[in-house]
Amino acid sequence: MALTDITASTVMQAIEEFDRRGRGAFLEAHGFGHSVSVLRELGFTVVDELKDQS
Repeated sequence: MALTDITASTVMQAIEEFDRRGRGAFLEAHGFGHSVSVLRELGFTVVDELKDQS
C-alpha cells in the first residue's frame, strides 16, 4: 500500500475493523504486535500506532 492510498475513509474503515475484531485480532490479522510505547486516541477509541515488526 502506498502512502497515497491512505485516506480519511480508509483510516475510518480500519478503525471500524479494529472495533469489530478487537485489538489483538486486528493486530494479528495485519501482522502487527502491540505497541509498547505509543497509543493514538481518536474520539473514544484508543488504537496502537502500527509499526511493522519485520
